[in-house]
Amino acid sequence: MDIPRSTKDGVGPIWQSQSPPISLASHAYPIRTGTTQDALRQITVLDSYGRTLRAPALDSSIALDTINGTYEGSFGIAARAPPDDTDQSVQAIGLVRRSPTRLSPETTANLPVNRSELRLTVQNTTADTVTVTVTLRDATTGAPIETAARDGYIQLDGKRVNTTANGTVHATIPRQGNAITATYRPGDWWRTIPGYVGDTTTVGAGGTVLRYVQILFTVSVQIGVLLLAGLLIDRITGWGFWPPWRNL
Repeated sequence: MDIPRSTKDGVGPIWQSQSPPISLASHAYPIRTGTTQDALRQITVLDSYGRTLRAPALDSSIALDTINGTYEGSFGIAARAPPDDTDQSVQAIGLVRRSPTRLSPETTANLPVNRSELRLTVQNTTADTVTVTVTLRDATTGAPIETAARDGYIQLDGKRVNTTANGTVHATIPRQGNAITATYRPGDWWRTIPGYVGDTTTVGAGGTVLRYVQILFTVSVQIGVLLLAGLLIDRITGWGFWPPWRNL
């Protein structure tokens, strides 16, 4: 094999000499940059995902900005481009891999993203705690959403909870005021089909006693309206049936 040689400063005579065959090996080392987008185009990198790998060690005499320990090897990239982008192409460029591809109806898929419906019901309260039932369903189909089996969770006054297969979860949390707020924080819509939009709901923390008082008040108002209507009709017509319990 011919090997070109020169001086240390790159000047001087250059000659070739014969060398015995030497086996060559190529090594790739991860860097800290990670996944980035082209600044000249309006492309947003939403996520990059893959496997956790252990970075190979370099000799102490080699000084490169590499990662020590483990790193995330990107095998998938989720990116968003504006719909008016005329150059609908994606190009993944790496240290040892350059894989261009062009988007087309044959290589893309429409992923459904549905609205979610979050409900919160207070079951009981004490001076220090509140017991609630959280219900999460698909607002379009009414199907229960099980957050324990997919990315995402429900934040209940700062506490993370997950719904089961029937889309509900019962939780007892510290009482922090007169209201409780629950927020559904779904995972990335491209990871699980269908994807969901988050939802938030707030209820009063009055508890069981307050619910009974509310029911009693509602019934009393309805009965009062009926009695008032009967009194007015009796006064206008003179039929003499008021009060209705007079002949009892």
